[in-house]
Amino acid sequence: GSVNMATTAQLFEVKTTAYIERLAWRTPGGGSKGGAEAFDPKRLLDEFKCHIEELKQLDEKIQRKVEKLEQQCHREAKEFAHKVQDLQRSNQVAFQHFQELDEHISYVATKVCHLGDQLEGVNTPRQRAVEAQRLMTYFNEFLDGDLRSDVFNNPDKVSAACLLSASCLTREGGGRLLKDDDPSTGDTAGGLPTFCLGVHLTWFCCAISFLPPHLTSPPSLSRQHSHMRCLSVTLRLRRLLISFRSCISLPRSCLSTGKYHDLERQLIQEFTAAQRRGEIGRMREVAAVLLHFKGYAHCVDVYIKQCQEGAYIRNDVFEDTAALCQRVNKQVGEVFSSPETVMAKLIQNIFENKLQILLICPRMPSQSSSCWLNICVWNTSTMPWRLAWQACSKVCAYVSRQVDHVRKSMDGKNVDTVLTELGIRFHRLIHEHLQQFSYSSMGGMLAICDVAEYRRCAKDFRVPLVLQLFDTLHALCNLLVVAPDNLKQVCSGEHLTNLDRNLLHAFVQLRVDYRSARLGRHFS
Repeated sequence: GSVNMATTAQLFEVKTTAYIERLAWRTPGGGSKGGAEAFDPKRLLDEFKCHIEELKQLDEKIQRKVEKLEQQCHREAKEFAHKVQDLQRSNQVAFQHFQELDEHISYVATKVCHLGDQLEGVNTPRQRAVEAQRLMTYFNEFLDGDLRSDVFNNPDKVSAACLLSASCLTREGGGRLLKDDDPSTGDTAGGLPTFCLGVHLTWFCCAISFLPPHLTSPPSLSRQHSHMRCLSVTLRLRRLLISFRSCISLPRSCLSTGKYHDLERQLIQEFTAAQRRGEIGRMREVAAVLLHFKGYAHCVDVYIKQCQEGAYIRNDVFEDTAALCQRVNKQVGEVFSSPETVMAKLIQNIFENKLQILLICPRMPSQSSSCWLNICVWNTSTMPWRLAWQACSKVCAYVSRQVDHVRKSMDGKNVDTVLTELGIRFHRLIHEHLQQFSYSSMGGMLAICDVAEYRRCAKDFRVPLVLQLFDTLHALCNLLVVAPDNLKQVCSGEHLTNLDRNLLHAFVQLRVDYRSARLGRHFS
């Protein structure tokens, strides 16, 4: 700061000196012109005094202007401060109004929600009564056999009505689907007719239970005439409810089953048309409706038949079959609720109608072996043995039949190659399946028995590698039942000593007493 002040003072001195020199130079007799004889100090002094007076007057003038500007600045500052205060007060008022408006909006919204709840409470019973009246009309037509409504005659509306019925039964939970093999039905109607009766009965029960009180209670004498019609409707609904309950035990001829069989046929036709158009969503809807009825099996058969149309275009049917299964697998998962069952049925159909004919031939091209093996293992993996231990014998019988087919259909090294690959995959499936459960001592014994049966089946392969794999698997199952104190000794047995300790540990972890018996310490 001192440096800047010194610099400013120096500049001021320089400017003052230059100013005086210029003033003296302009004053006659004040400079060096004409030499020393021409210098007039008195005249120069007078000129300086004159300029000093002028500078004083200029300073006073500037000072007055500064004071005036300062006063104006103070005045404007006060005015601005007043304006800011006014704006703050206005802002506070606006904020208060905003809070009041927000509270009012919340109050109105609460009233609107309350009013909406009240309207819904009034409208819901009314809507159910209207739906009950509509269903009553349809049911009367159904009982009389005079099907005049569009819902019974328009194919599009028939499908929509069936979808609605299925969703209503699921939502309400009051109906019960009666099957042909259900002894509680008392008749042989079953299927879609009985299902629709249950839906109608459910809706009428709900409709009557939601009727307003003034329709279900006796009216006063003064209002008897105005309520007579409502009471009549209530009585009709109750009589129909009684008749609906008795309709469940009607003979088959009284249920107009022909119309409902026609309905099932129309739904299957709609499914067929949707499959040809490639409409996955529509196929899924129709399949979901038919899932509870006898027509579902026919729907699956139609799908299996149509998906094979134009699929066999090569000279090698096995390559076409593998390509077909890969293409259809994704679509089956999108359309059907139980894709594994449908795929198993598809593969069985292909085997019976296409492959079995070729398997009686004395030779099979070696390049087809791999494709056929993929189909065979795929069929094995979708068999019911995956669902329960009791299916072990069925699996072994099935695998033995496949081994016989291979030996009859191939010769030379093709037999050994296919049976080796089939045996390895068969072992992998059993191995992965065993690792999905936890085992008590009894469960471990059952697992050992099943694996022993699989090992006897593996002997039919006559492949040393496959038999060795199942011997090792049987030894691994012993880890599920051995006493904790003998666990380390068993792990050093003939079939387990060369195995990875992580594999041994993984099997021991399947035991239910793994933590309580601290079995993990044997592998730490």
